[in-house]
Amino acid sequence: MSKSNEKLVQNTLKILERDFIVVGKTRVRSWHAWLAIGIAAGAVASILFVANRSGEFEAGMAASWGTATAKSYISGLAPSNAIDGNLSNFYSSKKQSSANSNQWISIAISPSKIHKVRILPRIANGKVLAFSVNFSLQYSVNGGQSFTDIPGQTFTNYIAGSDWQDFFFDAISGVTNIKLNATKLGTDDFNNYFLQLSEIILQGPGMNQYTEGVKVFDRSNAWDYSPAVMSFVNDPLKAHIFYSSTDFNSMGLEADAVYYGVYDIKSKSVINNAAKVLGASENIKNAKITASSFLSGWEPEKAQDGNRGTAYSSNMHTSSDSTEWLKVSFPPSLVQRIEIHPRLYGTGTLGFTKDFKLQYSKDNGVTFTDIHSLNNWEAKADWQSFPIVETEGLKNVTDIRLLATKLNPDDYGNYYLQIEEMLVFGGWDTMHVGDPAVVSGKFSYGGNIYNYAMYYTGTHHILNQSKIGAAFSNDLTNWKKYPYPVIRPSTESDYFYGDGMPSVVNLDGNSKLIIFYTDISPRSSASGDPLRLFLFRTTDDGIHFSAAKKISRNGLPDIMTLDAPMISSDYATGKWYMAVGSNNPVQKCTKPNPIYDHMEVKVYRTDNLETGVWKYVDTLDYSIANNMDHNPAFLTDVFGNITSFKTQLPTFFGRGGCGIDDIKGWSLWMATGSF
Repeated sequence: MSKSNEKLVQNTLKILERDFIVVGKTRVRSWHAWLAIGIAAGAVASILFVANRSGEFEAGMAASWGTATAKSYISGLAPSNAIDGNLSNFYSSKKQSSANSNQWISIAISPSKIHKVRILPRIANGKVLAFSVNFSLQYSVNGGQSFTDIPGQTFTNYIAGSDWQDFFFDAISGVTNIKLNATKLGTDDFNNYFLQLSEIILQGPGMNQYTEGVKVFDRSNAWDYSPAVMSFVNDPLKAHIFYSSTDFNSMGLEADAVYYGVYDIKSKSVINNAAKVLGASENIKNAKITASSFLSGWEPEKAQDGNRGTAYSSNMHTSSDSTEWLKVSFPPSLVQRIEIHPRLYGTGTLGFTKDFKLQYSKDNGVTFTDIHSLNNWEAKADWQSFPIVETEGLKNVTDIRLLATKLNPDDYGNYYLQIEEMLVFGGWDTMHVGDPAVVSGKFSYGGNIYNYAMYYTGTHHILNQSKIGAAFSNDLTNWKKYPYPVIRPSTESDYFYGDGMPSVVNLDGNSKLIIFYTDISPRSSASGDPLRLFLFRTTDDGIHFSAAKKISRNGLPDIMTLDAPMISSDYATGKWYMAVGSNNPVQKCTKPNPIYDHMEVKVYRTDNLETGVWKYVDTLDYSIANNMDHNPAFLTDVFGNITSFKTQLPTFFGRGGCGIDDIKGWSLWMATGSF
């Protein structure tokens, strides 16, 4: 590039950071000026940014990057017009006598990896003219000596819209030529048959594919993943990141929590280190614990001291058919779960009850009502979890009692009731809280109006029975939980994941939302549905949601190979974009105890959530052996839209090794692409 042209481009880039500039005495949008200056400069750069009809910038091939040839053309309307970056001219074949004529245009390039073709039809007075009706997109890897149809890119009775036509496909390496091979032609404004088009843009690495990732957040000895990221209009390059991070508490309960930090996308630096803003529900505090009997040094308080090295024990009994009880008392409270940890000995348990009831009282222990009545219970060497069956738990409870009617022996054959910890929880999400989705709006809860809502995956279970909860905030750091799940699976099971991994878009700027999530539940064979479904619901108040609807699987790989989709809106085009973890079984995980094979993040888009076809857009894949890139999220505005960022869209994701021992090394990463 000459120094004068280089200076022109640099000055133009500075000017175009503004929404509007002044040309002469006229205030015009920057992208209009960009287009005019680009044409005036003669498209001298090897990569020329041209604006689409919505004013977004796209990276495209200029004439110096490749050459165009065609089966036929009209003088002055040569194939080179299709790659010159000038939207005011077009390429045209010679006139044909019938629609069923073969014409083609081919772009020759240096060997490259290509995964997207953009074609702008010839448009006059808002009408598409002479675009191909039947055609295929083809590629060559031998300089055009032979061509192969690109999989999925053959079209019949194609109706072109009056804007860029985007054709996505799995990336092809070593491409030397791309050809549009037309077998049925359209007509111009005089009903004559031609192949005509304004521009062709080829895209691949170095143009719109994702950049190499950079690490964003990495807590030591914890696994960081599943982000939600938004920015504000007054500071769009400052990313507000919410994400899951998992560590272990003092009693060995593995616990997810939501962390929040701020990251500067431009300088790739942390502004505010991530801090915990939402955690699992804790047990009810200020509780008093009493028992029917106890041994000295084994008092009932030992069952609520947070120390699993101590335990409560009743008096000794010579027969298993003996009755003992342990009771937790507290001010009137909501109760949703009871967690009990037996006394451990080696890999087994000692002195835990065999037949027992869990009971509650609302009158300070005067009368009790059964919650669970269990016989021949075989205690596992872990926390025993007992949910309250009622959908919204039990309200105004004052006491929870474990009433044992048949005991188990200790290591000397004597019978006791022995327990390391007995905890009562007011919340349902006592173990995992993560996978946040945050959106701005106006939300009424508890007599207050909140500016932000967070939806998250929560569960009491080590792996399964997930549900979706809600919390509200006015400052993004202090959150008020809604006490119950807002979305739960139709069938809850210890053996199935349930509902979780939400993403959310605000539809009206207030409290009308659409939420997307994963459901893994038992299903009848008659339904024809796989165990894993992607679903969506809507709400008018942020709390009460409509019935679930299925998200289309058309165009996606086998849904059982996909994990944790994030869906966002581009309101300018009415399209929906999905970023999703995709298992690639070709690259096997060779580490011990693999979680998945190689996993990469793929991006798709569709026009219709329920019936549309998801078209492939791009892949974040750097071919790192034994690697997982997963649980992705686009940078969005505060309402969940990517429209403002499409031309340079940061995408965040978890990254780490594929073995179970690698989990604590997972960290949060960012890569940037454009659509």
